[in-house]
Amino acid sequence: MLAAFDEMMGEFEERNPEPTGRIRLSVPVVFGRLFVVPAVVDFLKRHQQVQAELIFNDRYVNLVDEGFDLAIRVGVPADTSDRGRKLVDSGRVLVASPAYLKSHGRPAIPKDLKEHECLMHGDGNAAMVWHFGRPTGADVPIPVRGRLAANNSEAVLAMARSGLGIALLADWLLEADLKQGRLVALLETFTTPPAPIYALSPPGRFSAVTVRALTDHIALTMASRFGATR
Repeated sequence: MLAAFDEMMGEFEERNPEPTGRIRLSVPVVFGRLFVVPAVVDFLKRHQQVQAELIFNDRYVNLVDEGFDLAIRVGVPADTSDRGRKLVDSGRVLVASPAYLKSHGRPAIPKDLKEHECLMHGDGNAAMVWHFGRPTGADVPIPVRGRLAANNSEAVLAMARSGLGIALLADWLLEADLKQGRLVALLETFTTPPAPIYALSPPGRFSAVTVRALTDHIALTMASRFGATR
């Protein structure tokens, strides 16, 4: 019955390709506000028959159980049953404020971070390991610790600005602070793993034309902002 329904809907959409109807999205709080919202606004202006509901949170939602048509997530998808499309890779940068570096010194190699206050982006319950790449390509995992943790990247950014420790954050979040000198990039001769941006849709063969059209639009918007997917 489900296969027959999928086939019927596919045939219907081939005759009616214009996006219509309501779409429910789960988006990360900060990235969603900065990048997904503008893309959705532009999409809605182009397609007057589409309605959108955006739910902001940073957890991996269950698309089927919670009734989502699409989710945008930073990081590798946890649920392999969802259909995933990588939109772009965003880089990450290790940073600290000039005040923190004046008081605590500057790490020269990744293992020096074990002696520093590191700002955790997470719930603080799990052990945190930051990974760095050597010029030779070898991975260097470094367990880090610190007194402060937050599950919101803008909160971690504010802590770093205040001189409370060293943070590892997305490059798109740090552009203004690095340019204006509020934060300083560290260990620049080492690389950090990128944070991929994914579009996830519920499992199954059928994908609504509106979901596909919006995903394509977000992908084009991300490509114009961050460059082609690597």
